[in-house]
Amino acid sequence: MARGKKLSYRRYEEIKLEVCSLLDECPGMCYPLNPMEIARLLDYIIIPYSELDATSYNTAIAISDDAYSTIEEDDTGMNRYIIYYNDYCTTSERIDWSIAHEIGHIYLGHHDAPDNGDYEAEANFFAKYLMAPPPIIHGAKCHDSNDVAICFNLSKQAATYAYIYYERWLYQGPKDYQDFEIDMIKKHPCITNTCFKSNAVV
Repeated sequence: MARGKKLSYRRYEEIKLEVCSLLDECPGMCYPLNPMEIARLLDYIIIPYSELDATSYNTAIAISDDAYSTIEEDDTGMNRYIIYYNDYCTTSERIDWSIAHEIGHIYLGHHDAPDNGDYEAEANFFAKYLMAPPPIIHGAKCHDSNDVAICFNLSKQAATYAYIYYERWLYQGPKDYQDFEIDMIKKHPCITNTCFKSNAVV
């Protein structure tokens, strides 16, 4: 997961609200999140690469080593969203992030319009804000990126990016929580904030 192009401030704020809308559709979710469960709650179909035949597998790998999503029409003429993911990946953290990224593509409507050049950056930010939003990191009293990795079940790389964004939010953001951040904290607490292995959190 590499950091790509920057979006406008307005677009970042719009994506934050989209994440909050998604969480409202998944009541009872606590951090760390399970992206696969979120996808199921949203009625997205999840298919691992291991279930594909040889030809389909080679096609999938050519598209992405991690995951990709498509929109297809079912027998009734209704659209359905499908996320294919590489379950041969070595870590569950990488799989979770890849699925969160594809949820972002779907939820932000990327399959419904031509790519404007921002879609990858938008899905990356969506995944980061969904998996480890700064208000929840703050409430969990994470001291560093290692704490974020442990608390939110993220890879080292993803946790580093999330913690850098958290520090920026902490020192450059609004002095008070925004309304949607307060709502997020109330509805989706972090259940592992006393379970660190690296630092004792009081």
